[in-house]
Formats: sequence, C-alpha cells, structure tokens
Amino acid sequence: MAAKELPSWSLRLVGPIEDGFRQFCESFLEGYPELKDRVFLVGPIMDKMRLNEEYRKAKVFALTSNKEGGSPNVFSEAALQGCNMVVTDIDASGDMTGEGAFGITVPIGDVQGFARAVSELCGDEEGMEKNCLEIQEYVRRFFDYDRIVRRLHVLLGYQEPAAGEEGRR
Repeated sequence: MAAKELPSWSLRLVGPIEDGFRQFCESFLEGYPELKDRVFLVGPIMDKMRLNEEYRKAKVFALTSNKEGGSPNVFSEAALQGCNMVVTDIDASGDMTGEGAFGITVPIGDVQGFARAVSELCGDEEGMEKNCLEIQEYVRRFFDYDRIVRRLHVLLGYQEPAAGEEGRR
C-alpha cells in the first residue's frame, strides 16, 4: 500500500520465514511484479554483526506483532543502530517509540493505518535523520542492561547512587 508513495524504498524481511508465508509472498509478488526487485525475504540472521549491519542500513524498523512479551529485543537492537519505529500497539509500543518521539504506533490489525504510518515516517527524511541520533541516546539511557542493573541495585539498597544518578530514571 505504501510502495507507490515510496518508489525508492525497499522492504527487507529479516527473521524466520515459515513455508506458508514464503508461498504467500511469492504469490503476492506474482500479482505485483513491480515489487519483485524491492521486497527481499532475507531469512534469519544469527551473526550479530551482520544483523547490526542490516539495522544500520535501514532507516525504519517495522514491527507488526499482535502480541509480544515485555519489550522485544529486536526493538533495542534496531534502535541502537538508529532505526525509526513503526509498531503495532503492543504493550511495549510506548517504550519502543519513546511515546511517539521516535516513531508511530498503529492499532493492531489496522493494515491501512500501518501503510499510512510507514509513508508518513519515510516521507519525513529530516525528522528521521534527527530521530536517528536521538533514539540511539534514548535506548542507551533506558534500555542499557548495565544501567538497569545498577538502578536495580540502588533501588534494592545494595549500592549508593552514582553522582548525578539519584532521582534519574
């Protein structure tokens, strides 16, 4: 739905691809041959360096899940490489978009709304460039494992807060 508005963009699907979905994609692309050179079924990437390279090449990370447990790891991986977010309204969507500062949340199942959100985000090159650096800082501040553990230790009384850390999230 967004392809016509974004003629220079491509879609890369990274992750496990079930046979049924692969067949669906092949049938879909037969009906839309103009998209064959723009849609890539990459499959799973186990090598973290290669995966991070995929994220670095991307400007937008799209998560179309119906449900996720907690905050998906793929979010912080993509955000750390500067990806802007278009996500469905799962429990962690506010965290993933910085409450809308770094992306757009769409109701689950709203395919047309998702396409509009992708078009809107991808059409704002200046905003994406600005958000690229800001989302990296955001994820370092709120999703860094070491920082979270230090904060838990402070909250549990195991250690004193570091200078300038008291009262901060």
